[in-house]
Amino acid sequence: MLRPMAKQRTADSSTRNGTYTRQARIGQGPHAEVWRAQGHRGPVALKVATSEQGRRMLLHEGKVLDPLRHACVVQLEARDPKGGWLAMELIEGPPVDRWAVQRSPREIAGLLARVADGLAFLHAHRVVHGDLKPSNLLVDARGAPRIIDLGLATVEGQTVEGFRGTLGYAAPELLRGQPPTPATDIYALGATAYQLVTGHRPFEAADPAALAVLPLQTLPASPSSRVPDLPQPLSELILRMMARDPACRPVDAGLVASALRSCGEGAPGPTLFGMERERESLRRLVVRGLEGEPAMVVLHGPPGSGRSSLIREATDNARREGMQWIRPEQGADPGVILETMSEESARRPCLIALDTEWPEAESLASRLFARRLPGLVLVRSPRPMASLLALGARHISPSPLGIEEIETMLVHAGHDPAGAAPLLEMSGGRPGTLRALLDREAMPGDISDRERQALLCCGRGPLDVSELARRMELSEHDLLDLVEPLFDRGLLLESSDGSTVERAR
Repeated sequence: MLRPMAKQRTADSSTRNGTYTRQARIGQGPHAEVWRAQGHRGPVALKVATSEQGRRMLLHEGKVLDPLRHACVVQLEARDPKGGWLAMELIEGPPVDRWAVQRSPREIAGLLARVADGLAFLHAHRVVHGDLKPSNLLVDARGAPRIIDLGLATVEGQTVEGFRGTLGYAAPELLRGQPPTPATDIYALGATAYQLVTGHRPFEAADPAALAVLPLQTLPASPSSRVPDLPQPLSELILRMMARDPACRPVDAGLVASALRSCGEGAPGPTLFGMERERESLRRLVVRGLEGEPAMVVLHGPPGSGRSSLIREATDNARREGMQWIRPEQGADPGVILETMSEESARRPCLIALDTEWPEAESLASRLFARRLPGLVLVRSPRPMASLLALGARHISPSPLGIEEIETMLVHAGHDPAGAAPLLEMSGGRPGTLRALLDREAMPGDISDRERQALLCCGRGPLDVSELARRMELSEHDLLDLVEPLFDRGLLLESSDGSTVERAR
């Protein structure tokens, strides 16, 4: 809990603690200072108590660190038996969030695997760090991570009163007043990993106090929604480490280390663009369902609007958090489905997704919601459903993508973002329609970006040459010079009178 400070020399820089001479103060917290100091074996980081509480904290930290020897855990050199100071190895290197800038997912995952090794060592010695976060992970001159600041560490059997940790990295159970466990360290490592690979904290709010409640109310957005090229296994592992229920997280840090070593590379998964408000609403409804509330959502809109993608993401979130997924077989009896969900929900909350293309879906959804079963019912429909609205079902209609989101989608798909405007016009911003258009608009790889843009503009049928020139921001003469190679290759067709052009099919 120390605040980094610029190195500075002070009038009392010659003050000694034991055999150590202070040289420059490098950090300060409410109950202790950290100094660069010189000892008989070289420079050290000297932590000096500035209050009685600080003495108690340093006495505790010294006792915790004394027997621990691991390559990824800061080493204790000496300590004051009364808690006045601790001398530790001096680690000269940046915190891990600064180190991670411009690093690849593979590099970040590899470094965090070594941190997980250090956590596994601490946990094997019945020690829980309790305040893992980027500022407590330094990267030394050899590129090795080092876990520092065990001032809030707990040992097996230790009684802890009140909240201990840092908001934004603290697991939900800590926010509820429960004691720290190895699972809370795994959550904090997941939150740290999230920040390193995305550049964002898992939960962000203008009011820092909101970080005390957000992890209890919602789930973090998928890391891949912020970094579309992120390997899918790494994104999935981070979310599992940050599961609200400790029982749904990886069972120990050793397994996390192994998983991190194998998931830093690989293909990205399906990426969902836009619809941020709708996705956040669904994450909150998943949490409500997990807490035993009955929740029902009707996702309505035209084909291609993103309903299926939203349902898929909500289903993935719910299953990752331990919700039982009920999957009706085709032609299943609605009464059997109802009884199955009633029985299963008596053990744990359930999730079921229904489609109004099935004639029994609306009736079954009404009967499920009438029973007030704990869990979440998702209904895909082309239009709002008055009968379910009357029962209190939430209705969500996916919002269309904007021009910037389509540009991002094009870049991710390896296309020229200059084609976003015609795609927006053709698709109405519907994500499914956009994906279909991109599949249909597969183009030769040897054409220029401007030629590609012209083909995209002509994707809906014949277009006046003057209109195409306007969209391309060219004169008609320059436009015809641009598209002449497309005519020659048969990719673009010209009307007999030369007034319109269209994409060849």
